[in-house]
Amino acid sequence: MGHVPRYYSALHRVTHRCRKLTSLVTIAAQTQVPSRPEKVALLIGNDHYKYVTPLETAVNDARAIEIVLHDRYGFETTLLTDASRGQILAALSLYRRTLNSESSLLIYYAGHGYSDKLVDKTYWWPVKAQPDDVSEWISADDISTSLKAIPARHILIISGSCFPGTLLRGITLLSNAVSGTERERTLTKLRERRSRELLASGGDEPVADGGAGAHSIFAAAFLRALQAADQPEFAVGDIFAGVVASVSEFKQLPRFAPL
Repeated sequence: MGHVPRYYSALHRVTHRCRKLTSLVTIAAQTQVPSRPEKVALLIGNDHYKYVTPLETAVNDARAIEIVLHDRYGFETTLLTDASRGQILAALSLYRRTLNSESSLLIYYAGHGYSDKLVDKTYWWPVKAQPDDVSEWISADDISTSLKAIPARHILIISGSCFPGTLLRGITLLSNAVSGTERERTLTKLRERRSRELLASGGDEPVADGGAGAHSIFAAAFLRALQAADQPEFAVGDIFAGVVASVSEFKQLPRFAPL
């Protein structure tokens, strides 16, 4: 700070000090830690692929689910459409800094998926992915490593891509649907324990891009289950049961299990 000359009037000194305080308040506001909402959701929808066959419903799926999660369930949402590998990983990295141990995070991915039998790995394909170049692919290892660093209490991945269930390789499927007199007690237990879970549109097989108007079969079933829920709080297993019932007539079988 420069020296304030003695000949400044008292009014000038007060005005100068007020300006300093205003600047300090402005700086403090700009450097505050980002808010830490209790429920956040990242929605990813990739349609317009540059090097592989484009999709038709992934963006619509992500947008429709974002609206329901935000408007009906109070999630703070982020929507990425036609996202690159860097954009997806940057979004996941941000949650390392902005979430806390009381937060819940939902990640929805609609886009191409790929199961590489040579290395026994499963990938999400961002919009710039090329079939013969792994540099733009996002592996299941990339995803699980990102999740380990995010401090949220609950993380749920919903994957509406081909071969999504291979993320669950070697895992026993579960259902945590709750009902009856033990419902509140079970929900309390689920609420308190730390969880990392995946709800997948299928197993180790391709899944339908369309089949339900502007949405994929899986996304339409997931949306119906969200909209039909008549309780303010429910377990993911409740939703899973509704999704399975909706797609039972099709060849794909949704999966739900811990990561």
